[in-house]
Amino acid sequence: MLFVPVEMQGYTFEGSLAEGDWVRLRGSLKRGTFRASEVENLTTGATVRAKRAPNAVAVVVGAVFLVLFVAVVVLIVVMVVRDSNRSPNSLPAAAVTAAPS
Repeated sequence: MLFVPVEMQGYTFEGSLAEGDWVRLRGSLKRGTFRASEVENLTTGATVRAKRAPNAVAVVVGAVFLVLFVAVVVLIVVMVVRDSNRSPNSLPAAAVTAAPS
């Protein structure tokens, strides 16, 4: 019997494990941690699999972040262009006062 750290990543999991269950793992060993792609529960006969997020969810989340990023960039550009187009006459009166001599 070999005891090693085991990791299984996924959006959700299908199947169940309990403390003390005997299991058989499928996957690969990377940097001292076994990364399981599937776990067979020998105690109950169940198979545990990790499910990934649906591609549609990933696309929608990516699109939302892209739209927010573009909106922030456009807002910054508009503010810089608007500020650079100001003439000295359009400054507030307090900013145009002459320096004492």
